[in-house]
Amino acid sequence: MTSPTKYQQKKIFPFSNSLLKATILSLAIAMVEICHSIWLKLTIPIVLLN
Repeated sequence: MTSPTKYQQKKIFPFSNSLLKATILSLAIAMVEICHSIWLKLTIPIVLLN
């Protein structure tokens, strides 16, 4: 009865690990996009004023 649980854990853990990596990656991309848009909004008026 121990082998099915070990097999299930092996099946579940790689999926959750890849899902976690994908979530972290998408959050990082979103943060970069937000920071870039804020940076553009801050720098364009400064460039226009100068």
